[in-house]
Amino acid sequence: MLWIAAIGVLSVLALTWQNEVRRLVEMPPLEGVDISAFLLAFLPVVAILLCAGKATFWLFRRLRRMAGTVIGVIGSATVVTGIVAGLVLVVIVSVDEIYLQRNALPDAAVREPASEARSAGPDSPVAWETLGRHGAAFVGGGPTASQIADLTGGPAIEPIRVYAGLESAPTIQERARLVVAELERTGAFERDVLVVATTTGSGWLEPQAIDAVEYLHDGNTAIAAMQYAYTPSWVSFLFDPDAPVAAARVLFEAVEETWQRLPADSRPLLVLYGLSLGAHGGQAVFADLDDLRARADGALFVGSPHSSELWQELQTRRDAGSPVWQPVLDEGREVRWISRAGDERLLPGHGMLRACSICSMRPIR
Repeated sequence: MLWIAAIGVLSVLALTWQNEVRRLVEMPPLEGVDISAFLLAFLPVVAILLCAGKATFWLFRRLRRMAGTVIGVIGSATVVTGIVAGLVLVVIVSVDEIYLQRNALPDAAVREPASEARSAGPDSPVAWETLGRHGAAFVGGGPTASQIADLTGGPAIEPIRVYAGLESAPTIQERARLVVAELERTGAFERDVLVVATTTGSGWLEPQAIDAVEYLHDGNTAIAAMQYAYTPSWVSFLFDPDAPVAAARVLFEAVEETWQRLPADSRPLLVLYGLSLGAHGGQAVFADLDDLRARADGALFVGSPHSSELWQELQTRRDAGSPVWQPVLDEGREVRWISRAGDERLLPGHGMLRACSICSMRPIR
């Protein structure tokens, strides 16, 4: 009975949490009937894990009885460990293959871009089929100049989006050089705002954040990103935690090198963006907050993992009396944490920013 009650409570909590997340990203809520779907997925997993555990224990005892000696016990443990390790390896390979296949298939609604302002568009050296599922969605999506103008009521230009997928070039250094070449080809360094974005583990960029930048600046923007993996963030972090850090650093430094050569009074604002594992990678580019402010005009890091060193440092330095769940640093002068709508109004000068996990930004012109 206790297990049944626990499963029921867990189902309700999961549904509540999912709906809170969906509300924040303006998605329709899940209905209560979806608890059934949750249970249908949850119970088989529990049953499989329980059976696997019992089968492993049974096999160990069986082998130990057959051996009957200390050496036999050690041998039995070795055999069981080998079997379990083999099963884990099979699962890992299977998961990797599933996400590899998903990465190769763009969503049915996504179309190859016809704009020269996009990677894989006319005159672009980036081939459409090398972008991966999320890269294709990035360059094939987003608002057009006319859509921006319709919303703002003023003039707008076509936003620039460049992206290099895992298949676009063999190494992160070559992919970064390809991204910079695309920025130069599209005239991105002549725009008002240049965003260097670090993707999540699968190569995804959150449309709400990306689109918002383009609407806010009438399309006078360029956003650059590249893929470093095709698995979800938790898988990427578990098996290759250095990948987002290396990719973020190589891409930012490649863009920064070209950006630094431009006259200071005519180059675009240089801004960083990252969500989840992308936030972790983006923060790792910099030694500390002073380094970030010296090399970039702003940063938006959303859902920073606890392991992010810059996030931890700023949390530790928060003002006295500032709670860990709503930290304040230097009265919000340079860095702000936003957990929910309205938090940005709790401190002076709130008009400068709208939403962020960690920000360091001068007012955007």
